[in-house]
Amino acid sequence: MKIVFLGTTGYYPTEKRHTCCVIIKDLNIILDAGSGFFRFPKFISSYEIHIFLSHYHLDHICGLTQLLGLFKGKEVEIYGWKLERSKKFPIFNQPYFSIPISQHPFNIKIREIREESFYIKNAKITSKLFTRHTFPVLAYKIEADKKVTYITDIQVGEDEIDFAKDSDLLIHECYYLNEFKERAKREMHSTTIEVANLAKKANCKKLALYHLNPSLEERYPDFEKEAKYIFPNAFIPDECVEIEI
Repeated sequence: MKIVFLGTTGYYPTEKRHTCCVIIKDLNIILDAGSGFFRFPKFISSYEIHIFLSHYHLDHICGLTQLLGLFKGKEVEIYGWKLERSKKFPIFNQPYFSIPISQHPFNIKIREIREESFYIKNAKITSKLFTRHTFPVLAYKIEADKKVTYITDIQVGEDEIDFAKDSDLLIHECYYLNEFKERAKREMHSTTIEVANLAKKANCKKLALYHLNPSLEERYPDFEKEAKYIFPNAFIPDECVEIEI
């Protein structure tokens, strides 16, 4: 499986990093559509695109406003929890967007999912709903020749262990250093130590620290150091660099 991180921070982009977006090249899958979404045509040229949304906070969906320029002539399917039908999806309507989605030059399908499993090509997609955030969040597990688990915007909990078990790559939000654990609990986010312990308990092979706190960007080396102390194969991914698992 070939993975490219197009955005790795939460909340807002910085000069160095964009907000949440990951692609699985082999399967034409895009996980979340934050500000890094505009970069995907460099890595996916397929006619058919699948976009999986974890939830609808703006740092995860703001890139969808770029659909007109990026998806001309393509088949697009967007998956999410309680995802409103395209004609009602607020981001595609006035006053937020000037062109009705029905006038876009591509075919778009909206698929509402909760907790289920289905296949895209030869890959099994499993979704699980977590409610330890300010809005319910869908996590995704993609299994083909390898297993990738994607969990963001959540407080770490024991119920994640089975879902992430034996992942070749666990992509997990890591918004705070351990010294901010009380703040993380109040804001319903995760810390380095919590995420590293989860990866260890779930017997994951690699852990990508994701949805990082942009206000702590100068301390990202400390994020890696804390996580690696417990789980040595933890790392902060570079953006726009293809990795193979």
